[in-house]
Amino acid sequence: MQQTKNILEVVVNSFKCLKNFSIVEIISSFILISFAIWTLFVHCIMFIVHGNFHDLVQWSFIVPFVSVATLLFIYQIESPQPKPTPDTTVLSEKKPDWMALAIAISLVAILVTAKPISPNGRFYLFWLLAMLFLAVNWFRIGVITEHATFAPAAILPKERAVFGLTIIASILFIAFLHRENGDDRIYLSMAVWSIENPAKPLLSGNGILWGEGLPLLLSAYKLHTLELMWAFFAYLNNIAPIYVAHIFFPPLFAGWVVLCNSQLLRVLVPKYWLHSLLIFIFLMLALGGETRAGFSMFSFILLQFGKSVVVSATLPLLILFAIRFMESGSRKEWLLLFFGQIAALGLSSTAVFIAPTAVGLTLLACWRRNLLSTKRLMIGVSSSVYLLGMGLFIRSLMLQSYSTFSGGMGVTNNIIKVFGDGPHLYIYLLAAVGAWTLIADTDRRRLFLSLSLFYFALIWNPFLQPFWMEHLTGKMVYWRMFYTIPLPAMAAVLILAPVSAWSRGWLPSPLTLLTVIVVLLGLSRFPQWVGLWSLGLPIAITALVILTIIQINGFFQRVAATLALATLLVALAHFDTDRILRRAPISKSNFVHFHKPGLRVSEKAYSAAKHLVSIAPYDRSTLVDYEIGVWVPTLLKSPLLVGSNGKEQHNMLSNWLDKEERERRTLLLHYITGKNPSPDAGKILADAIKIYQIGSAVSKLSNPQLDEIHKVFLSAGFRFEEKLGYRYWVVQ
Repeated sequence: MQQTKNILEVVVNSFKCLKNFSIVEIISSFILISFAIWTLFVHCIMFIVHGNFHDLVQWSFIVPFVSVATLLFIYQIESPQPKPTPDTTVLSEKKPDWMALAIAISLVAILVTAKPISPNGRFYLFWLLAMLFLAVNWFRIGVITEHATFAPAAILPKERAVFGLTIIASILFIAFLHRENGDDRIYLSMAVWSIENPAKPLLSGNGILWGEGLPLLLSAYKLHTLELMWAFFAYLNNIAPIYVAHIFFPPLFAGWVVLCNSQLLRVLVPKYWLHSLLIFIFLMLALGGETRAGFSMFSFILLQFGKSVVVSATLPLLILFAIRFMESGSRKEWLLLFFGQIAALGLSSTAVFIAPTAVGLTLLACWRRNLLSTKRLMIGVSSSVYLLGMGLFIRSLMLQSYSTFSGGMGVTNNIIKVFGDGPHLYIYLLAAVGAWTLIADTDRRRLFLSLSLFYFALIWNPFLQPFWMEHLTGKMVYWRMFYTIPLPAMAAVLILAPVSAWSRGWLPSPLTLLTVIVVLLGLSRFPQWVGLWSLGLPIAITALVILTIIQINGFFQRVAATLALATLLVALAHFDTDRILRRAPISKSNFVHFHKPGLRVSEKAYSAAKHLVSIAPYDRSTLVDYEIGVWVPTLLKSPLLVGSNGKEQHNMLSNWLDKEERERRTLLLHYITGKNPSPDAGKILADAIKIYQIGSAVSKLSNPQLDEIHKVFLSAGFRFEEKLGYRYWVVQ
C-alpha cells in the first residue's frame, strides 16, 4: 500500500513541472512529441524489426505512455525561460525605417515592371539587388545583441476569448470546408494496403498499380507515418481510412495550426500577436489561390495531407524552438527541436530537407559574434541528425529505382510554382525583403533581417539552386525549399504595420488608409494595375477595419467586431471571386465547397468508384477513367489499377516497368478516359485484357471512343451496365 502511494506521489510531482508553462505550449508540444514518438515507433518496426501491421497494432499501447513520459522528462529540465511580457512593454519606440522600406518597395516594383526582360533575367536582377540591399543593412544595423531576449507576449485576459473563439472557429470552419485532391490515391492507398496486408512487412507493396512485386511509388514514402496512423484508427474502428483522414484529422490539425502560429507570433510581434494571427488566417484563406503549391494551399485548404501540416504548423514551431535554443542553450529546447523534426518527417518525407533547412536558417539568423553562440549553433544543427541519416538512406533507395534527382523545373518555374506570377508573388517578396523595416524592437528587427538575408543567400540564390537540386532535393521538388522561413507571419507584419504606426502617432489617422483605398480604386480603372487592385484593396480594407476595432471601447464589442471582420472576409473571398478577391484559396474557382462534415471527394466519381468496387472481382485488375481512378485505391477491397495518372506515376517505377510497359499503361489510361487515342488502341486493349488480367473497367458515357471500347469488352466476354453517367464492364 505504501509503495503504491509512493508511486502515485512521484507521478503527481512529475506533472507539477507543467504548471509553469501555458496550456497552449503544453498542448502543442504534446501533439508534436506524441507524433514524434509514433514516428520512431513505426520506423523501428519497419526498419529494425522488419515487422508488419499486426506488430504495429499489437505494440501500439507503448506510444501514449512513452509520449507522456517524454513530455514530462523534457519539461522537467530546468532552463532560463524568458518571462512572458505584457503586450505594451516589450517593444521599443523605434520608428520604422521608412527609407529602407521605400527601397524594398522599389525593388519589388522593378520586378513587376521589368517585363521586357526574360523571366530568368527579371528574377536574377531582383535577387542580385535584394541581396545587395539586405547585406548592406545587415552590416549596418548589426547582428542580434548578446543581451537580447525574445520573451513571448502574455495572453491577456481580454485576449483569451478572441483567441479561444479563433481556435474553435478554425476547427469548425475546416470541418465544413471541402476540396478534393488527386493525391489522395497515393497516401490513402498506403493506409488501405496496410490494413489489407497485415502480415506483410510495413509499406512493402504498391496499393495502386497492378503488377507482381511492385513497391511504393517512391521509396521516400516509407518515412511517412501519418498514413499508418490513419490505418491504425481505421482498423480499430472498423471503417475505411478515408473517413479518418478526411473527417477527423483536418479539424484537429486546423486547431493545431492556430496554436503553433500563435506561439511563434507571440515571440516575433508580441504587441500585435493576436492581430497578426487573424491576418495570418486571412492570408491563408483569402489570398494565394493563383498557385496550387503556395502557402495558402498548404495551410487550411489541404490539411488532409501531411506536407500541409508540416508547412503550416510544424515549421513555425521548429523556428520558435530554434530561436529559444539560441537564446538559452537549454537541453529542453534541443530535445524539442529533435523531436519536432522527427514529427515533421513522419508527416511528410518533404521534411527531410525543409525541416533541417528551416532550423539551420533560424539558428544562423539568431547567431551572435561570440564563441558561446557559435557553439550553440553547432549543437543546434546536431538536432537534425536523425533526418539527415534517414535522408541519406532514402536517397540511396530512390537512386536505385526512380530518380527524382533528374528532370524537373528550372529556377524561375520553381519560384512561380510557389508564389505565382502576380499579386500573390509581390506581397510575399515585399514581406521577405522589407518586413524587417517595420519592426519596432531592434533585436527582432535584426532577426527578421537576418532570416531574409540567409533565405535569399541560400534558398533564392540562382547559382546555388542547381547544386541543391542535384545533391539535396532533386529538381522535381526544389520549390518546397521556399517554405523554410515564416513568410506568412512576415506578410502579416507587413499588413499590420499601419496599425503600429498609427497607435504610436507616426501616422495622423486612419484617413491615410482611406487615401490608399481611393488610390487603389482609381488604379483599378487601368488594366495593367488590376492585379494590384485585386490584392491591395482587401488588404487596405482589412487594415482599416482593424484600426477601427482598436478604437472601439469595450471588450465584447471588440470580439463582435473581430468576428464580423472574419465573417465578412471569408464571405467576400468565397462568393465574390470575380471582383475583389480573385481566385482566393477558399473560393469556388479553387474548387472549394462548404457543406456538412464529410469526405473531401468528388461525390459523383467517388460513388462510381464505390459501385465499381462492389461489382468488380478483387483478384483481377481494373481499367478505369482517370476521375474514378483517383478514388478506387482509397477503398477497402478494391482491385488494383492498370494505369494511374499517366506517365508521372508510371515513371516512378522505371526499374520495375520498362519503357514499353509504361507507355502501354499510359495509352490504356488515356484510351479509357477519352484522351488522344492511338489508331491501334482497340487492339492494344484487347491484348491488355489478357496481359493484365483485367476483370473490370469503367468509362464515361461521353467518351468519344466508348463504342469502340464497348465492342472490345463484349468480344472478351464482359457484361456491362450503366450508372451515374458511366458504363461499367465486368468479366462474367
